[in-house]
Amino acid sequence: NDNNKNRKYPVIDRLVRETYAKDSEATNKNALSDPYVKAVKWASEKIRENGEGIVAFITNNSFIDSISFDGMRKHLADDFSKIYHIDLKGNARTSGERRRQEAGNVFDDAIRVSVGITFFIKKKGDTSPAEIYMYSLDNYLKSDDKKEFLEKAVNYTAIPFRKIIPDEKHTWLTEGLQDDFETFLPIGTKDAKSGSGEAIFKNYGRGVVTCRDTWTYNFDSDELSNNIQRMIETYNEQVFKWGRLSSKPNVDDFVNYDDKKISWSRDLKLDLKRGKYSEFNLVKIRESLYRPFVKSYLFFDRIMNEEVYQFPQIFPNTKTELENFVICVSGIGSNKPFHALMMKLIPELSIVSTSQCFPFYTYAEDGSNRQE
Repeated sequence: NDNNKNRKYPVIDRLVRETYAKDSEATNKNALSDPYVKAVKWASEKIRENGEGIVAFITNNSFIDSISFDGMRKHLADDFSKIYHIDLKGNARTSGERRRQEAGNVFDDAIRVSVGITFFIKKKGDTSPAEIYMYSLDNYLKSDDKKEFLEKAVNYTAIPFRKIIPDEKHTWLTEGLQDDFETFLPIGTKDAKSGSGEAIFKNYGRGVVTCRDTWTYNFDSDELSNNIQRMIETYNEQVFKWGRLSSKPNVDDFVNYDDKKISWSRDLKLDLKRGKYSEFNLVKIRESLYRPFVKSYLFFDRIMNEEVYQFPQIFPNTKTELENFVICVSGIGSNKPFHALMMKLIPELSIVSTSQCFPFYTYAEDGSNRQE
């Protein structure tokens, strides 16, 4: 619901930020907030304090190949002497042939993520990088087949692990990667954004995130106008009441959670605390590509949308839609095969699975000063 927050663990959260997150090259590091990541970090600290030991985890498989976990893989290799990982597959958040290969989940399809068993081993006095061994179950196995495999294996010595050699970017699954990849000109980089690097596109950004799609999207522009005006009226009323308080309570306890009037999110609460009022204007109702080949009207606004990213500079007004195009590609670490879609409307984030979007032109927010 609107106030269902993740539990905070100040010490472990800080350690994850200072290690796994700090050494990650990923732009989006939200995946590192997963409780299993914190559990692995906590166990790593206990092993470090003890000087030696073994930790075993049954977890989500994502840390073995997702770019968000490159920093985590780096530190795991530094923290342990040997790592053994059994990939049980079963990822239901995939599609097509990949989904058929992932097949059954070892937990009887009660969960949708792929599952792995990992043994982290630390030998006393060993400071060399970890030896990493992996074994992936065959494709297309049902849940019962996977459980039968584990029962028959009895212990790890019966499993034909394969030693893997991570590359310089701490990629564990390097089989099939070509060495000349690093020579390719990147589509876009943070350095190129800041003017200090070279890339095909100088600017790029993710699709729009509203955190309240039922309020800010609609196939009927009149319905959208009515809905969003009701929400803005409720929001501005809350801003006014907050501003009149001499002693500020916790904002989570203050706001009105009537879901017939408003839907709250982190940034909307921050805007309330900053005293920012929202303003309705018909020019903010824009056509958007909500899903591939599905148009919808969007109330495009910095306050009512959680994140607009670069799109106030990509499609600042309807005139720019007549000449500008944006290429959206699926993000690294997506559960779906890589795909791309070109459009001339504001896209929603999930249009091509956590998209990154590369525009032909960018503008000032009033639509002037076009740049390639």
